[in-house]
Amino acid sequence: MPTERLVAHVIDAKYHWHLPLYRQAQMLATHGIAIDRSTLAFWVGYTSQELISYNSNRSLVQFGADSIIFCASHRMTTLDMMEVQRVALG
Repeated sequence: MPTERLVAHVIDAKYHWHLPLYRQAQMLATHGIAIDRSTLAFWVGYTSQELISYNSNRSLVQFGADSIIFCASHRMTTLDMMEVQRVALG
């Protein structure tokens, strides 16, 4: 079972330092840690799915909390959901 620190290290090396998983597996093997590249890939994929679900839930909460959304350099006002329901019900 990997620790959060090891998984974070693998993801950081992959995306921040552009170090492929096969090379990370080779580097870990030189330190006596035999982890297959497919295992590292599973960790990266699993973590990305967890982060996507975390960020989407968080975005929904934040989206509903603000009345203005900033997109690039343009301001967009959001719809008041109570007003939308009132108009829809007529």
